[in-house]
Amino acid sequence: MDDRPETKPAERGFRFSLPRIALRFPHLTIVISLLMVALGVYSFLTIPQRMIPKIPTPNIGVVTQFPGMSAEDMERYITRPLAKKLQIAGGIQYTLGVSQAGYSKLVVYFNYDVDRAQKQQEIKNLLDVVANELPRAGANQTVPRVIHVDRQNVPLVQFAVRREGADRGRLKELLNNIILTQFQKIPGVLAASTFGGPDRQMQIVVDRDKLAAVNLSILDIRNAIDGANFNRGGGPLLDDDREIQIRVPNEFREEDVLARLPKLPVGRFGGKVVYLADVARVEDTVATQYGDFFYNGEPAIWLGIQAEAKRDYLTIARDAKELARLLENEYPGLKFDPVFDKTFYMELNDENALHEFFLAVALAGLVMLLFLGELSATLIAAAILPSAVAFGFFIIHMLGFQKDFGIMMGLVFVVGKLLDDSIIVIEVIRRNIERGMAPFEASIKGAEEVQNAVAAATFTFVVMLVPMTQMTGDMGSGFRSMTTPMITAVIASYLMAMTLTPLMASVLFKPIKVELGAAAGHDEDDLLPVDERPPGLLGGILHFVFLRHFHRFELVFARFVNWSINFRWVIVALTAGSLYITATLFDQLGQEQMPLTDTSLALGYVRAEPGTSFPRMREIVTEIERIALEQPEVKDASARVGKSPVWGQSFTGYGVNRVNEARMVMNLIIADQRERSLWDVIAEIEKKARARIPELQVLFFQPVALPLNLRRDAFGIEFCP
Repeated sequence: MDDRPETKPAERGFRFSLPRIALRFPHLTIVISLLMVALGVYSFLTIPQRMIPKIPTPNIGVVTQFPGMSAEDMERYITRPLAKKLQIAGGIQYTLGVSQAGYSKLVVYFNYDVDRAQKQQEIKNLLDVVANELPRAGANQTVPRVIHVDRQNVPLVQFAVRREGADRGRLKELLNNIILTQFQKIPGVLAASTFGGPDRQMQIVVDRDKLAAVNLSILDIRNAIDGANFNRGGGPLLDDDREIQIRVPNEFREEDVLARLPKLPVGRFGGKVVYLADVARVEDTVATQYGDFFYNGEPAIWLGIQAEAKRDYLTIARDAKELARLLENEYPGLKFDPVFDKTFYMELNDENALHEFFLAVALAGLVMLLFLGELSATLIAAAILPSAVAFGFFIIHMLGFQKDFGIMMGLVFVVGKLLDDSIIVIEVIRRNIERGMAPFEASIKGAEEVQNAVAAATFTFVVMLVPMTQMTGDMGSGFRSMTTPMITAVIASYLMAMTLTPLMASVLFKPIKVELGAAAGHDEDDLLPVDERPPGLLGGILHFVFLRHFHRFELVFARFVNWSINFRWVIVALTAGSLYITATLFDQLGQEQMPLTDTSLALGYVRAEPGTSFPRMREIVTEIERIALEQPEVKDASARVGKSPVWGQSFTGYGVNRVNEARMVMNLIIADQRERSLWDVIAEIEKKARARIPELQVLFFQPVALPLNLRRDAFGIEFCP
């Protein structure tokens, strides 16, 4: 027999009510809830992942190479003129440039509200005009290159590559000519590059006396090589109905350069042709090194993999490590040692966030069980959680977000709020059942009574968070990532509280028989706390353990509320005093970007005294690595010494090191498996290094928090103490 009440004539008109729709179409409500869960699970499994939120950086870099030009001339003739000309672009905060021998780097920092693609095109157009005003050096000149400056574009995975018994020069050629191409073919890889080791170079060693004897200069040698090192067109040959295009291949190729260069004419003297072999010799050797890479105190080749911004970092890193394993099997003796793997910390973040999420759900469920006193009421309230969280994940996936640390933390923070609406609805429904209503009628009436109030509370919470999604800059990216899933999940929880919660309550709650007259006249009594024992064995246990004690607290609190109403000015004075104390103490609190965290990873910076040679700098860095490896807590240490390259189409600021500088990465065993903290290990290393290395000017290790503690420099980031 159906216990649904007959609809009264006055109620036959249209009235929008989510609870009525849900209970009228129960199967549809259940299907929609399950569909929300399914879409959320699908989104969770397929959404691209990264470590921290993407921070938009509308900054453009201009890189110009001019081999042979000193740092002073690079500053005078290239860096400064370009900085002045590029001001025409507009919307610029400031520009920063660095000049090195044969290398100029200029970064234009734009306002956050500019269109980066548009400004990048404007910079290219300006450079097309300005390029004619720059010094020319024949084939040795490289035109200015425009690239995007992204300080988050740190290589996703970094390897130390070695091969037992192999020459490092040959190993680097193998990496650059064959292996890098295979890494770059991985879907989602932006760039793969190497650093360290000797670079093969063809050198022309000129005999000054012989050069002077034939009245030639070093510039004549360079011009002769530049003029010969390209292919020439000879025009067409016509023969009746045939046409043959003549081409003179003259470009130097690797296989014949040693044979051809000595025979190259470089001038005339005394009526005779002077060949390069007459005044110089050609040597197949390596370039002078001003930068190198070391792993655990031994020389190696650094290999870094950069990922595209919108791709799944976990998939790219997994494919890169799998390719490295296959290459080790293909090339005997080849070894890829991971120096830094960003996905390790991503997985650690996910594991911690999921642990905290399920812990928050469990604790919230325990609190609900204690206060509601019924297992059925607790299950009804908690039932909306999977649908709300899952649907929130589905929406952020559709909005183009990537799963990062901010999104996971946002969902953890909002767990309690997701359950509020359902708890309120359950309390009102249960109160109506206690007054004698049938569960079906009580579910509709109870949900409708609080529908508008709960909607107002929900959308007030949403309106409070919306401004945070519109913030710009670094802080804006973090808040947007954290608050967007909170907004979507809270809206979903409201919809579930108005539909799924009353539907489940109408089924799981049992009717209560109430004597005639007992259901009326309780308006005043309802305002007072009543010590009622919940039904069932579990209810009795919870009442004995918690609820009866909480009832005493309610009585005390009720007396306090009554007292505060009678002495309103005392409460106002206490409130004003607390606000004054809070405002006073707020300015006295210390500030930091992120709490110090022992993540078992430290980034180091080394600088020796000015004038320190590169060979001596190599010795200094290897000594610091040996000191680090003396500590039982250190797994490995690596360093890029001297001048580092700029890699890929985007760069972060690496590559502005000087000969007497080095950047280090140090990995420790996880904190639970060691006795000393990360800071104790760092202090020991720094103390020993300063005692053993007199030329050491600066040495510090920065414990890496998540996200990294960064400082902007001329070209992106610098790790700070």
